[in-house]
Amino acid sequence: MTQYSNPDLTQREIIESSILAIETMMEKADEAAAEAEAHRAQPVDFMTSQIISQHVSMQNGTKFQLQSELTRLKNIIAVWDGEEPTATGTPTMPTAPLN
Repeated sequence: MTQYSNPDLTQREIIESSILAIETMMEKADEAAAEAEAHRAQPVDFMTSQIISQHVSMQNGTKFQLQSELTRLKNIIAVWDGEEPTATGTPTMPTAPLN
């Protein structure tokens, strides 16, 4: 943790700001996936359906990466606070649609 965009902030402030950014991006990924899926309420041709699926898949991949980064950042705070960090690993695909 050596390169920060604002050297006037503490490391903790930067990590907390990063957590907020990641959480916001996760919400936006959910919204984008839901908006794409909503197009299936209308009849669409096969290729359009495939493109929608690809778009939703990309949003899920984005969420996996964001979740990993969120865990990493929260673990930094946990260590600073003397708490046990969360185990890291590969995020799993939810069984229910993203919302």
